[in-house]
Amino acid sequence: MKPLLITILEEAKRNKVMFRHKAYDHWNNNSDKEIDDWGYDIKRLIDMLDGYDGGSVEFLQAKYVDKDNKKIINMKRLRADLENYYYTDMTSKTPIHYSCDTELKHYGITIGEGDIENITSIDAGEAVEYLFANDGEFEWCTWDMTKDIPSAVTGACVTHKLAEVFDITVIEIKWLDDLRKLISLVDYSVEGNREQD
Repeated sequence: MKPLLITILEEAKRNKVMFRHKAYDHWNNNSDKEIDDWGYDIKRLIDMLDGYDGGSVEFLQAKYVDKDNKKIINMKRLRADLENYYYTDMTSKTPIHYSCDTELKHYGITIGEGDIENITSIDAGEAVEYLFANDGEFEWCTWDMTKDIPSAVTGACVTHKLAEVFDITVIEIKWLDDLRKLISLVDYSVEGNREQD
């Protein structure tokens, strides 16, 4: 039986759902250079979790990842997300420009063009929430594990769209059920061996 984290990440990869250590947390803690591209690198994610003594793992379907800057969502998704909050500033043809440079710690989004009164600027703090958006995440915390709670996954959540192809909670519940069955088999086997002695 594989560890829960590996099981979740392999299932994500199988369903074309990319993952990484949570980008927003790195930005918020001034460790921008630690922000990884969206991808399927299980070893890198485990190294990040080890190095940070846990943390949040985030997920995004591959079709929403920008092809030129794999650290952020693509323009189609960015536009859809922005339209939910900046609907008075946008039409389907309103230009959107962004800056996302983790090396220089420079982030921003502008909506519109031309005269200053026709432009809406989104500052770095809000821009990173859009640029580093995800569709699911969980907190990996090995300190919370006990005999009764053999999982380091806490606070798992996914959007409805992501849950259609990948649901962290469903995977975790199945894994825990398989673990209980395995433990029951081992307990039964050990008890049977004692009776033979």
